[in-house]
Amino acid sequence: MNTIPSPHITLNDLRSAKLGLVLGGGAARGFAHIGFLQELDRAGLRPHCIAGCSIGAFVGAAYAGGDWARFTDHVLKMGRGDLMSMADPVFPRHGLMDGDRVVEFLSSFMRVSRLEDCAPALAVNAADVATGEEVVFTSGPVLPAVRASIALPGMFTPAWNEDRLLVDGGLINPLPVNICRKMNADIVVAVDLNAQVLKADIHLEQTKAAAPGKMPNLFVLLFNSIYIMQRTINLMRLKKEPPDFLIQPELRDYSLMDFFKGPGCAEAGARAARKFISELSPAPGD
Repeated sequence: MNTIPSPHITLNDLRSAKLGLVLGGGAARGFAHIGFLQELDRAGLRPHCIAGCSIGAFVGAAYAGGDWARFTDHVLKMGRGDLMSMADPVFPRHGLMDGDRVVEFLSSFMRVSRLEDCAPALAVNAADVATGEEVVFTSGPVLPAVRASIALPGMFTPAWNEDRLLVDGGLINPLPVNICRKMNADIVVAVDLNAQVLKADIHLEQTKAAAPGKMPNLFVLLFNSIYIMQRTINLMRLKKEPPDFLIQPELRDYSLMDFFKGPGCAEAGARAARKFISELSPAPGD
């Protein structure tokens, strides 16, 4: 789905504008952000700024402040053993994992340590557990901000940041278009990973199977419930704060926990980017 405010926006317009990119949350579906960004690069589209939530914050940090080529090459070649090595289980203490090893993995690719040194500019969000307030990071250390933004309840333990206990920003603002607007973007492109969230994780057959007592497992139910909530929040916020282009990659074949399907998921993001670029109006004279 593409939301286009003007039929006259061309690829050259996007290249010359301050392009803002919003990378939404979606757990393992975040691999789609990698393919999307790779295709933008191939088309000569370099964002002016990125606003990331959850896995979007993680990928956004690697793109804006890390060795992007080395990161993508490594991530898309990871096997089950590589992924399992990043697990630091603490269940049942506040979540399945602490998340520190995931952040350590990201740190091995980072070239900058502070958000204000990222290029393009990067903002990430989180939610304060005590107050329900959104916390937006635009300066300060990158890694603690990302750690807070990815703290999906049930998966990762909450993150302390100064005197605040923070969790995944998607609980409040899963597709932070408004944050990207505040970063002086001329045109905002938002990548929503959860348009087909229900179709991938709890199939009709599973629902029917619940009748004789076979229910989806606890974590599928928990994470799917969170993303139902996030999808609802998205729909409400998008009515008030629409991006100029809303991109929803076809991800119904990838569940929120499909961390072992990175290359296929990245290709789905790349296809969405190619479609988006191909549907732009031709430049005068083309």
